[in-house]
Amino acid sequence: MSQQMPPIKQPTPTYRRIGGQHRAEQFDRMHQRNAANQRVRQETFLPHNQTIAQDGYAAISAYMRAPAGLRLLHPEHIQFLRPEQLGGKDGAPLSPREQRLRFGLYAWRMVWDTLSYAPSLPTNEEYLAQVKLVQALVGRGLTLESPLDAVFLAPNDFCDATGAPYAPRKQRRLFRAALRTARKAAQHWHEGHLRALNANQQQQPRKPGQRRPMQALTTEVQHNPRAAPPVQGSVYWRRDLPAYDPANISPTRPYGVPSAARMHGWWLSADTRSIEEDE
Repeated sequence: MSQQMPPIKQPTPTYRRIGGQHRAEQFDRMHQRNAANQRVRQETFLPHNQTIAQDGYAAISAYMRAPAGLRLLHPEHIQFLRPEQLGGKDGAPLSPREQRLRFGLYAWRMVWDTLSYAPSLPTNEEYLAQVKLVQALVGRGLTLESPLDAVFLAPNDFCDATGAPYAPRKQRRLFRAALRTARKAAQHWHEGHLRALNANQQQQPRKPGQRRPMQALTTEVQHNPRAAPPVQGSVYWRRDLPAYDPANISPTRPYGVPSAARMHGWWLSADTRSIEEDE
């Protein structure tokens, strides 16, 4: 018969509590400091923090600068914040209206900055009026009529179909997704506007006495095959003379200098008639 092993005794709650207290006594301030310094020196410390960080260094910068009333380093950092996190000069509190206007200004810049063609910035009253229209949609769980309306949004505006606000984490996720979609829509609108302007400029007929843009004139030299081949302007070495000869020390003109009539085959590719009219 096989001999059965005695059952392992499980530690009682009191024993576990006493053991935890003994281990906690070893974790004094010096022990924790040494353990932290040892972890910082490891090669995996920085990649680990970059991976598990919720928003990275950009969010940390926004969290520190916004309440103090400092300008955000980049407009896109507004996606990590809420209007109530914005402070005035030296951290002075702002009214809800001022917080919403400042928040909207950063959202507008995030969507339209670096684009040469963008709509004009609305006034304060126009912006707040549009905010009410947008809140009436997302406050009932509906989508925006246009992706570009995301500049009038804030995370606090997102609610479900019953009007109950979503969880803060979901609100921020929806807000960040709306801003990214708005940025892509703004870039697409900008590219289409540039294509329309270029097509309009090419279709416009040229009027007499009107100068053409400089881009229309090319300065590339084109060769006429019927003309004589180009002649070398200078001779830098003559094999029929010794190395110490003055003709080999400094560049000299060749013997048969061509006349101007032999160079008539080289022209600029610009339209000479348009140049004469402009003059």
